[in-house]
Amino acid sequence: MNESTKTNNFLNAIQRYADRQKQDMENEIERFRAEEMKKAEEEGLQDAYVLIHKEMDAKKASVTRDLAKKEKQSQDELFVKRNHMMRTVFEKALAKLNAYTSTDEYKEKLVEQTKKIAKMFDGKDCIIYLSDKDLRFSDALKACFTGDTSVEADPEIKIGGIKVFCPEEGVIADETLDSKLENQKEWFIENSNLKVM
Repeated sequence: MNESTKTNNFLNAIQRYADRQKQDMENEIERFRAEEMKKAEEEGLQDAYVLIHKEMDAKKASVTRDLAKKEKQSQDELFVKRNHMMRTVFEKALAKLNAYTSTDEYKEKLVEQTKKIAKMFDGKDCIIYLSDKDLRFSDALKACFTGDTSVEADPEIKIGGIKVFCPEEGVIADETLDSKLENQKEWFIENSNLKVM
């Protein structure tokens, strides 16, 4: 083999080796680039995932706050409506009860209730409490009792009815229209379906 051919073969071998090295380096660079791209993509997805969850949590918190605010507003409105309705209903009831206490029917009912209370205390000494305006019925009501009975005005009784205290038993029988009306307020709140939670 002549010198020129040997040189050419040597140069070709070097060229092939250089080409192979170049190809290996390009392959390594491509593999490295692909790995880095994959890492960047995964980090980007992780960042996006974290960001999406932060935004979802913030939105959920915002919606929860808005709902709580609206619920509170609705409760406040319902409270105002219920109080207005209750005040209106009970003002009318109070006016009717006050008018009722001026009737003969009221006096008959008062005597009837007093007889039931007197029977309950069966001859024991009692104190009858009436409103100022019902003191006019004192004699008729005292006559229902067989024990020693006194009558006193009770400033807490505004509408009417009777309250009887038996010291011997330590018991009060309250048949006042005031307490009955008050009990109706509690019933109204419980049964009006306008509860404020």
